[in-house]
Parts: sequence; structure tokens; C-alpha cells
Amino acid sequence: MAINERLIDTKAAGGAGAGGINYVYTKVGTTIYSYDVSDPSTMVLGSSVNTTYGGNNLSIDSVNNLGYTVTGRTLNTLDLSDPTNLTTTSSLLPVAASMRECRIDSTNSILYAADGTYDGIRSIDVSNPASPSQLQFLQNSNMDNAVGLAIDLVNNFAYLACRNSDKLASVDISNSSSMSYQTSSATTNLDSAYSVDIDIVNEVAYVTAQTSDSLVSIDISNPSTSLTILDSVVDTFNFDNANCVKLDLTNEVAYVSSYKGITSVDISDPSNMSILDFYNGNGSYTLFFGVVVDSAAEIIYVQDYYGDLISLDVSDPSDMTVISTLATGNSDVILLV
Repeated sequence: MAINERLIDTKAAGGAGAGGINYVYTKVGTTIYSYDVSDPSTMVLGSSVNTTYGGNNLSIDSVNNLGYTVTGRTLNTLDLSDPTNLTTTSSLLPVAASMRECRIDSTNSILYAADGTYDGIRSIDVSNPASPSQLQFLQNSNMDNAVGLAIDLVNNFAYLACRNSDKLASVDISNSSSMSYQTSSATTNLDSAYSVDIDIVNEVAYVTAQTSDSLVSIDISNPSTSLTILDSVVDTFNFDNANCVKLDLTNEVAYVSSYKGITSVDISDPSNMSILDFYNGNGSYTLFFGVVVDSAAEIIYVQDYYGDLISLDVSDPSDMTVISTLATGNSDVILLV
């Protein structure tokens, strides 16, 4: 099944409402759409802009109101200062690349990108968004088909979910021009590792794996020497082709999107995770790709493959309930996160 649209979120670009999120973003093919969710009961289309190749996620620079997407060797820079009038600039890296997911260090204007085909991570200087330059490409066989990326700018580490090597890898990014591979996890229940999000305070990473149909928690307290698996929740239904994990650290819940729906998971004890609830849209177990979490408002935003943008009340994560649904008129939809 082709996947051409993703849902993206921003907590600051375009202004923050009472809950902290005013806009979410999706991708259909090469077009990115903004949706005003300041009133989650009445979501409306804001704007759209065509990019060169779209992107696999949108990383928000809330300081400068910019968003970054990467695909192949293309870097798209979006002006998010006015989400009702999106504009974009596309640039090509002067090297062969197959970038999959990116995360921005806004303070230092460095973009980090996981590279799937070339098995590694790239650091890119975006201080001049119109003319980005690659600082380093770090390659390692343990990062085979690196597709998921999270960065810890407190401890200066990047974590990559590696789909072919079936593991989580850590990289020291304290010097963005001289990154160094550190270590990787065991492969237990990480077959086709795909997405990663991190809890910096409690030093735990959460990784989804598509073939294992799982969510795995991993101790990242010693990222230079060991990444130890704490727990795995395997569920061939709820986590069927699990593709995205996003954390609500305020309420100690992880939300996982999959080919069947959205699952909430209790992560209050990372060594003993448990499934809380499952939402499957209209009941037909439609593919979902991406979750936007608004912890302050206790709302998440999801979008199904057929184009419905859905706001869910998660004040009780064991009983997720629909607030509203917006039929976008698009198909093959992915929520960019």
C-alpha cells in the first residue's frame, strides 16, 4: 500500500492556543496542508503548498517559525509564520542521499536526518535556510536502513530506529561536524524498527517495530555503552505494522498509530507497560499514520488513510473519545509528526 500523506504537528509555529497547539499539518503526495485546530471541535483547513518531493515528517523550529521536511536528498524549508499562507523553498544536497526523517536543533541551526538507503545520520547547517550545507554524514552497519530519529539536546545524543538491522542505535552529536556511533540495542521484538520517541528525564526510549507488531521500551541512561531493553508489548492486532509512537510525558502515556488504529499505552512503569485503549476510526480498522499529542489540552490528533482528520479527547486515556472529525477530501493521507 502506498503511503503519500502524513500528519505533522507544531506547538509554537503560528501561535499557541490554550492547549499549546493551534495547527497540525498533513502531506498528500508532494503537497503539505495546514489545519487550524485551535478549536478542536471545529477544525478547518488553513492553507496548502506544493513542495518538490514532500517529506516523511515535519520538524518545527519554533524559534524562527520554520518547518523542515526531507526526502531523498531534498530539503524543504517551510515558512510557518502564517499557517494560512504556507510558502516553501527546496534545496538539494550536493551528495547522494536518502533522507527519511529529520529533527532540528533550533539553537544551533543544525538539522539532523536519518538516512535509510545509506545507513546513517546526516548533520546539516541550516543557518541560511536558502542554502543548507552538509556538515557530516556518519555511516555504520548497525544503522542499516535508519528510518526513525529522535534527538536529545540535553545530553547531545541522537537515537535511530533502524529497520533492517532491527535495533535502536545511539550517536554522540556533541560535535555536529564529528558525530560518532556509540552502541545499539538487542534485536528482541524490534524486527523492522520504525519510529522512536524519547523520555529524557527518565532516560527511556520507546520504539515501534512493524514486523514484530510491538512497542519496546529501552534504557538509554548509558547511551555510550549500552541500550538495554526494559519491556516489550507485542500485539499483532493493536500494533499491526506499528508506524509511529508519540509520548505524553505529563500523563505517562504513549500513543501508537498502526495499520489498524490508535492505541494508548500506560508507560508509568517502563518495565511493565500495558495497553489502555484502542481506537479504530469508523470501525473498519483503517490505516493510521502519525499522532499529534497536545498534553496540556489532553487531546490527540490523528488522521486515517482515507482523509479524516480526527481530534480525540484523551483526558481518560483508557477511554479515548472523538471530539470531532473533518473529512479533508484527500486519500492516502499521513499525519506529519
